[in-house]
Amino acid sequence: MNHSEFDIRLGFSYSLGVYLAINALPDALLVMDGMDCTVQMASQIQGNHDWQSNLISADGAHRILTTHAMPEEVWQNREKAISDVVSYALGRSDSRVIFLGAIRMASITEPPYELILDACAEQTGTEKPLILLPTRSLVDDWLTGYDNTLEYLAKYLPLEPRQGANQGRVAIVGYLMDRNEEDHFGNLRELERLIEGIGGTLVCTWLSGKPTTHLAKIGQADVVISLPYARNAAKILANRTGAALVETELPIGLEGTRTWLETVARALGTQRAAEAFVHKELSQAATKLEAVVSLVSRDMSLALMGEPYLVRGLLGLARELGIPVPLRAIVSAVQNDGQDWLQPDPLDDPITIVDPKEGQLQEPLRVAIEKRGVNLVVATSYVLQDLVPPVAAFELGFPSFHSHALTDQPFMGFRGCLSLVARWVERQAWHHLLRDLRPIPSNG
Repeated sequence: MNHSEFDIRLGFSYSLGVYLAINALPDALLVMDGMDCTVQMASQIQGNHDWQSNLISADGAHRILTTHAMPEEVWQNREKAISDVVSYALGRSDSRVIFLGAIRMASITEPPYELILDACAEQTGTEKPLILLPTRSLVDDWLTGYDNTLEYLAKYLPLEPRQGANQGRVAIVGYLMDRNEEDHFGNLRELERLIEGIGGTLVCTWLSGKPTTHLAKIGQADVVISLPYARNAAKILANRTGAALVETELPIGLEGTRTWLETVARALGTQRAAEAFVHKELSQAATKLEAVVSLVSRDMSLALMGEPYLVRGLLGLARELGIPVPLRAIVSAVQNDGQDWLQPDPLDDPITIVDPKEGQLQEPLRVAIEKRGVNLVVATSYVLQDLVPPVAAFELGFPSFHSHALTDQPFMGFRGCLSLVARWVERQAWHHLLRDLRPIPSNG
């Protein structure tokens, strides 16, 4: 099948990344200058990917608001219409910060958004931050939307003043909190446990499903850990607070988590405590994985498909367990930090795809399954639509419409590694069992 630049991408729009950030900020409201469909787009998150989302409310008190701009009206003066919605948002008792965004259809005539926000602030006397987001819906994808939302929040959110210094206080900036379920809350608990294990104290995580009053505690941090989803926000916050900035990758897998902890420990000056903690954790994990490693390295072959930073972490986990990964697909626009880790691998000689279009994964998946032995696909909901012929599938990442976490299911840190491996093996075993079941002949 031939594909063109006009085909539908499997990735998601800039605006949806903004929505994910708002979803993880319970005291934030987003005013979108655009048509009513800007509110309806929240259904990609609420009720589908995130069972705990409250972006849309049955009583009409939505956290995503619209100016109801229509295409035939965008050339008119719409300052009052925009101002009215912003003023309504400011008057809501459940809001502590207001974001203003726009779809390109509405912003094409360049309404004076900054002047509108300034006028609303002056008229109401509000102390709530009013934050104008870039209009990038036709240029960038969802990861940039999430990144930009944290970046602009980092610029304008009032922070708590620091009291004392060098007390081992850590903040994490750039966690992708794409839903308020126990996979992510499990990750956050694990990250806090890991930091405490090496002698630090976690003061806050951007984002974590907690309100901006909690995020303001970053002013107390001695060290800011920058994760890949919001590098600019981390730099801004480190500069504002005077904290040391430490850039890391995601703590996924045993080696990925060990490296992450050692990096953080060097910034804290707690290397000896970290060495003892990591040794204990690795010993415990190795004991639990001992019986599984030979099984997965012999019987499991993966296709990893999702956003780049998660796939990179999962690839590291697969390598340390000896699991081949013949197919890797990045369902996102190419990121600025490069994709060297996607290049030919002598262990796998992988098929690699970046920013696929709709239907573009069907043939590579078929080849990977039929000729390269892939028997477990780790991917998001939309990617799994192309899964023909069927093999075992494991949903992970945004969106996951069919898999939800009502109990602790981390995928980061040492405990996340154990959880992932156990669930991968279970998913593959159940698929084999159901595939091999045969109807029992009737005696009649």
